[in-house]
Amino acid sequence: MEKLAQHTDGTIDVVDNNASVVFEGPLQSAEEGDVDKLLSINVKGLTFGARAAHPYLARTPGAHLLNTSSASAVYGQPNIAGPAEALNLE
Repeated sequence: MEKLAQHTDGTIDVVDNNASVVFEGPLQSAEEGDVDKLLSINVKGLTFGARAAHPYLARTPGAHLLNTSSASAVYGQPNIAGPAEALNLE
């Protein structure tokens, strides 16, 4: 963010903050490390990305932060634990 802001007089108009990974495979085979990785990237990645963007967005009237985390909201994917189990795609 800082490098970008150096080229824009210290302001940023829009940040598309996207962080996402999925666990592939049956839900029963998910281990704690798999869930920790998913939460670390999907939740912490988005949170820390927003935190990094805030000082630059706050200086820009009308600035926007767009948080996205997956294309899974748009379409289902087979062999993805959780959504696949819920939708019975396997």
